[in-house]
Amino acid sequence: YTSWNEMLSAPAGAGCYSDPDTLITDCTCHSSCYNCGYNDAPTGPNDCIMCADSSVQVTAVYPDGTGYCGVPTWPVLAAFCDLYRSYEVCDRDNEQACPTTSPYECTWNGQTGRCNMNSADHEAMFGGSQSSGLTDQMHGFVSGDSGCGSLSDDETACNGNQNCTFSDGSCEPLVSAVNASMLSTGAHAAITEYAMAEQRNYTCQTLDASTCSSVDGCEYHGFCSGPDSCSSATDQTACESGNNCYWEGCHSSSRYGIIRVATACGAEYSATDLDYIARGHGYMTPEGDYQHYTSWNEMLSAPAGAGCYSDPDTLITDCTCHSSCYNCGYNDAPTGPNDCIMCADSSVQVTAVYPDGTGYCGVPTWPVLAAFCDLYRSYEVCDRDNEQACPTTS
Repeated sequence: YTSWNEMLSAPAGAGCYSDPDTLITDCTCHSSCYNCGYNDAPTGPNDCIMCADSSVQVTAVYPDGTGYCGVPTWPVLAAFCDLYRSYEVCDRDNEQACPTTSPYECTWNGQTGRCNMNSADHEAMFGGSQSSGLTDQMHGFVSGDSGCGSLSDDETACNGNQNCTFSDGSCEPLVSAVNASMLSTGAHAAITEYAMAEQRNYTCQTLDASTCSSVDGCEYHGFCSGPDSCSSATDQTACESGNNCYWEGCHSSSRYGIIRVATACGAEYSATDLDYIARGHGYMTPEGDYQHYTSWNEMLSAPAGAGCYSDPDTLITDCTCHSSCYNCGYNDAPTGPNDCIMCADSSVQVTAVYPDGTGYCGVPTWPVLAAFCDLYRSYEVCDRDNEQACPTTS
């Protein structure tokens, strides 16, 4: 032992431990661990107490000092993109949109009415009774490498670390730290984007209306959710004074993360793959109904929520669209009738005015003849540099 604390905390023998003095029978540690703990089934790569290779030190993921040994080896691009495609496509409640043939190989459960990943893909992504999946391995690595995971029992220390933020009883790495951690392992862009997408919401939650748009993939909602009585609250203070009300402030955009991962997968995906991915996601219509995207192009081009957008992922605060628009863009003040992205009446399609697809909704109503001629007369007469020829009377 190198210290008294190490002697106190580290079991001397190999095997699984529920606490430093209690060995678990019928349990096998991950191959990277010499011994592991401290829970009822500490069999994952992030549960090591000591490493199987005695020259390697454990990187702590949890406050009790357990963690992982060495640098993880991530799936290559093709393998990861196959797995991510299954994850995105095989998760919906529409049997007709549940492809069971290769390369998707989803399974349809008639009892639950759900489309699911096949068992091999599910275990690879989320783990099984005797194995740890990609998501657990990834979360453990970024928590340990950033130094955040070991601070989960100390909120003050967590928030004092520039890499971390405390959320729901856990110290989580900010998206910038996740990016740095993944890049340090030589991870390819697709899996790095996935790691950031999984952790981005913790970063977004630290931002307010004025700073939310400063982080790519964060969007400000600015409404009060909960029982019907909550909807009348127009600011966070009023919202959180209500019973069971919750202020929907800055959140991560799942659409943004999906687009980033799929784009990084590049040629690994066909147009059909992308359309299948898009159809599992959607947006709320002006009438409050959930509408699935019909294609990848629609998912790329249309923001999901109401409001003004400077680009498809950036909501503009203190901006109100024209009454004919459900949402509008894409410039710094898209408040005109030709700036609609989607129409307020969901049965009406936008007629594009600009190359980005924004335009007007419905058929315009023109001024009657007398009103137009009055307006045109003013336009023609009141535009000159001669005071004697500038009639100011009716």
